[in-house]
Parts: sequence; C-alpha cells; structure tokens
Amino acid sequence: MSEQTTREQIVAEADRLFYRRGYDHTSFADIAGAVKISRGNFYYHFKAKDEFSTR
Repeated sequence: MSEQTTREQIVAEADRLFYRRGYDHTSFADIAGAVKISRGNFYYHFKAKDEFSTR
C-alpha cells in the first residue's frame, strides 16, 4: 500500500468516525483500528488529531 493511499484511507475513516461518534469521542486507536494499521504507522502519517481539521 503506498503512503498516499494509506493517508487517504486514514482521512476517509477519520471523517466517517468523526461523523458517527464525534470528534472528541474518536481516538487515534479507533481510526487506526478501522484502517487496520498499527498506531505507530498512524502516527507516521499524522502527529496530532488536530491535523485533520487543517487539511
């Protein structure tokens, strides 16, 4: 899986989870689990949760 594809999948799942659960009730672990990647891989692409609101 290419880096861009992984990043796009993370963003898509984050958007879906934020819509369903709310921003404050969605963790990095929730998003990583939905994409089926490790939390370390998740942190490689996004260092902070607020990066989603600035994209």
